Amino acid sequence: MQNKTKRIIAATLLMAVGAFIFIAGFSQQNTDKQAEINNWKRVSTSQSSGSAEGHVTKVVSRSETVRSGKARRVVMTYCAEYTFSVSGKDYTAQEVGDGCKRARAEVSEDATATIVYDTSNPAIAFVKSDATDAHYKDGDGSIIFAVVLGSLLIIGGGFALTTTLRGKKA
Repeated sequence: MQNKTKRIIAATLLMAVGAFIFIAGFSQQNTDKQAEINNWKRVSTSQSSGSAEGHVTKVVSRSETVRSGKARRVVMTYCAEYTFSVSGKDYTAQEVGDGCKRARAEVSEDATATIVYDTSNPAIAFVKSDATDAHYKDGDGSIIFAVVLGSLLIIGGGFALTTTLRGKKA
């Protein structure tokens, strides 16, 4: 294969990978996560949000894949689900992040917590804790990162392709 053909293929692959990363940034999982982050920021800092005392009514188990280098392992976590009332109607909010525990016995079934919620839609509710704050703070920016990285790869691949087709060395 000629050098020029190899450069064209490499540039095209670079642009394709960039497009994939760019599009993946807008995946449903990322947009749902970003919406949740935005809701947390709005509810946790807003004057119009309400708060109530929640009581543990259920322990929810979740599995998550933890990656360490090339190794992957599935870890079970147990999260308290709190029930709270607003105007006589019950709603739920669930622990997230470090608020969840590795052993079910670590979750106290008679615990209470402060729940913050959107007064116009109490179904949007969060357990008010440092763990919740850290969980949503850590996830912010994944869409921006994917869009910027994808764009840079597309631009770099386009530049390499253009210079190759013009006969210059990239």
